[in-house]
Amino acid sequence: MCLDISVKIVIPKGIYFLSIATLDGPCKAPIELQVEGIVKAPTNLGAFKEPKWTGFNRIQNFKLSGGGVFNGQGTIAYKREGCKGHDYCGSLPIFHVNVLGRKNITFEHFTVSAPDESLNTDGIHIGRSNGVNVLNSEIKTGDDCVSIGDGSKNLVINGVTCGPGHGIESKVGLVLNLALVRTFTLRILP
Repeated sequence: MCLDISVKIVIPKGIYFLSIATLDGPCKAPIELQVEGIVKAPTNLGAFKEPKWTGFNRIQNFKLSGGGVFNGQGTIAYKREGCKGHDYCGSLPIFHVNVLGRKNITFEHFTVSAPDESLNTDGIHIGRSNGVNVLNSEIKTGDDCVSIGDGSKNLVINGVTCGPGHGIESKVGLVLNLALVRTFTLRILP
């Protein structure tokens, strides 16, 4: 359980190495994580017991700001000898960001970058969420720029540059008996 006073965590300019970390709510007050530096993941696959590096779970009024970088070092890890035989390498990273069961989240001036040849690298996946906005962002991945799962509604994707992957894709047609996506707005600017 988080504190009931507003908290701002600042990661200043510099390079920092972060093992696996999760900020887990519920929280009673707003939390801001201001990242100004570069936060790097381990390249040793043995450091990962689960296929995730950082997580922000069950937090309302969460703000990620600062213009810094989370560098998952996927290119280095994927090229390492033995990676393809590791349980998690075959499906790395699946989603760079997974928005699941959330309300009122905005990604603005957000950048995701992965090599063209990287596998399963959806930039942002949105599922069972309401009021998600992806605005004025650049998502360069080897798979879907934004993927939309079941039960999502009131989504706005505006001013997003995608490529070289598959662009924006809805996954709901692939699975039976799921709630449909409702009120999806895609604005393509000239």
